[in-house]
Amino acid sequence: MGFVLLPMAASLIMLRTPLVKLAFERGAFDSKATEATAYAMAFYGIGVLGLSLGDLASKAFYSLHDTITPTVVGAVSVAINVALNLALVRQLGHGGLALANSCAVTFGAVALLWYLRSKVGPARGKAVIHYTTGIGIASAIMVGPLAATKGLSRLAFLEVGGLLQAGRLALAFALGALVYGGASLLLKVPEAYAVLGAARRLTSRRWAGRQDHTGCRAG
Repeated sequence: MGFVLLPMAASLIMLRTPLVKLAFERGAFDSKATEATAYAMAFYGIGVLGLSLGDLASKAFYSLHDTITPTVVGAVSVAINVALNLALVRQLGHGGLALANSCAVTFGAVALLWYLRSKVGPARGKAVIHYTTGIGIASAIMVGPLAATKGLSRLAFLEVGGLLQAGRLALAFALGALVYGGASLLLKVPEAYAVLGAARRLTSRRWAGRQDHTGCRAG
């Protein structure tokens, strides 16, 4: 999940404005609404991984017939969310509400994963930290090319067709994916090699299938 969600969150944060414009800016949803939504999206992006991991950890507790722990952690997370809302809204406006939510869900995920250790035992924590560090570094490297293409993506603000806007964003995401994949391989992130191996197997199977099909037709 981290291998997919960390670079996704970084991409959403970096390209949030043209994404919101492409998806929503039409009719009554003007450029000011785009800027306000993109502002909140930056803070929501911080909590993408925490939200997903928290949901996964909750299901793990449910499978162990423990509904109390997720309920208690959820209640504490709500309390943290409310407290941070009150503290951050004055400083960051509606962005503070989004940041408070991201902090709360991240706390919930960390707490659930920590308590899960008492249920299932050690979960190779050092290895997870090592792999996550590699994923984080690869995501940080990916941010550079995304920042370089940000000027191009800002052209989406011009009155051009949605297809052209989508094409510009697609190119930016494709470049980011290539850089992230290459950095992950250089950093020896296991998930990157797993994805590469799966792609090779799929390609070889399709190639073998085409050869068999061609051979049958020739026969």
